[in-house]
Amino acid sequence: MPEEHKLGKVVSCRNHADYFISVFRDGELSENPHSNEHGIGKYVRIGEQGKGDMIIGIVISSQLLSDQGLKFGLNRQTMSTQDTNIFTPEIMDGSVKIIEARGIGIMRTDGSCSFGLPSTSPSFQDSVTLLTREEVVRFHTSNGKLHLEYLRGVMGGGGGDPQRFAAVIKALADLKVYLPNQRQVIDLIYNEMVWNARMKN
Repeated sequence: MPEEHKLGKVVSCRNHADYFISVFRDGELSENPHSNEHGIGKYVRIGEQGKGDMIIGIVISSQLLSDQGLKFGLNRQTMSTQDTNIFTPEIMDGSVKIIEARGIGIMRTDGSCSFGLPSTSPSFQDSVTLLTREEVVRFHTSNGKLHLEYLRGVMGGGGGDPQRFAAVIKALADLKVYLPNQRQVIDLIYNEMVWNARMKN
């Protein structure tokens, strides 16, 4: 079984499908997560393997926040400073890297998957782990079909968020490598998205 790469834990949610994750800092793990493991476009799972259904997400943004930044950045979007001090005291001690992941589906304990808005939401301090290459392939080829129906939800209604667009483009580039048999289909989607973005500019 491939080695797991734990990234951090859920510290807040923007809504039912957008989650803020505190990346592990020095001393919290024997080996710190490498920056390229939680860059935009990376796939993650929320929850522990073998302990129930897991939310699958894609990293859509990141930010490095100091104590002051937490008060005026993350809190502004999610909760009050007073609430943050009560419920997430560990992220108030020094700077912390926060990544935001968009939920794109569920991977069930029986190996089946569902796609789009997750049917459940994470709990505070749920573990977040980088999806292995094998898990990425299994998620996207569930039932023997290529599943990319979550892309519209990641992009948002207007599709104008440059960070979300960059995350999707990066993810598609990786999928072309992971799924060589589906490369032609993925290329069509990739090229259409790039062309549409150029037309809007």
